[in-house]
Amino acid sequence: MILKMQDTHTYTNENGSFVDKRIGIDSFTPLDDSLTTQELMQQVKTLREAIAAKDRSLQIIAHDLRRPFNILLGVSNLLKTNLDRYDKDKIENLLNLNHKTIEKTYKLLEDLLTWSNSQTGSLPFKPEVLSLQSILYQTFDSFRYSTNSKFIEMDISYDKNIAVVADEFMLRTILRNLLSNAIKFTNKNGKINITAQKRKSHILISISDNGVGIGSESLSEIWSSSNTFSTSGTSNEQGTGLGLIICRDFVEKHEGRIWVESELGKGSTFSFTLPDKVNFVAV
Repeated sequence: MILKMQDTHTYTNENGSFVDKRIGIDSFTPLDDSLTTQELMQQVKTLREAIAAKDRSLQIIAHDLRRPFNILLGVSNLLKTNLDRYDKDKIENLLNLNHKTIEKTYKLLEDLLTWSNSQTGSLPFKPEVLSLQSILYQTFDSFRYSTNSKFIEMDISYDKNIAVVADEFMLRTILRNLLSNAIKFTNKNGKINITAQKRKSHILISISDNGVGIGSESLSEIWSSSNTFSTSGTSNEQGTGLGLIICRDFVEKHEGRIWVESELGKGSTFSFTLPDKVNFVAV
């Protein structure tokens, strides 16, 4: 099959049949004559997903990064032109705003880079046997300030001597994103439970909260990379909208599953599975 470029976004074969649209030259892969229709459709689907990922990256850069930089420029200009007139409290408030904006922007760039690398296959995948207990407590400790500031009670329970097979960076990223979301959407004086259980063929890890929950109409949107779903937290915390997408990609990389059970006004439980060391087959 010979593909001819009809214009910058439409491709046809030698018979003039429509093949696909919006395929960039840089992501084009020649199609083999021997491929079945199903295989051709799979290639088209893969190309479309790659284009969607690239488009999403550009959308984030063009849209999501614009607002924080506008804030940084605005605050810097206020300080530059009014430094002699502002009192100490005013200056401190503006500097705090700048600091929070920089933190959020850095987190957005980190998530974007991590997600982009996972999409292109350039992120190393090195599964190994890990002590889940220590990783759970280290993750919890990294959020101690956030939980204390909202007076959130945290409970961790796990089967003794539990070990999991995972890429350490990816596992820590999954836990960090899920726990961050739980804290974000839990009200003050709320509660979060983290559990890890050994099942017959895998390890089941769940993070539950009694926060605001997710409406049924939004449950499918939270996993979509084509339309980042992000809302403010109970204390107006902001997110990048990429955290759950990264979690899904990383869990699937381990051939596990991730899902959510949620009820609006009652809270959410995010669960995922990973292989245990007994069922681990080295990659």
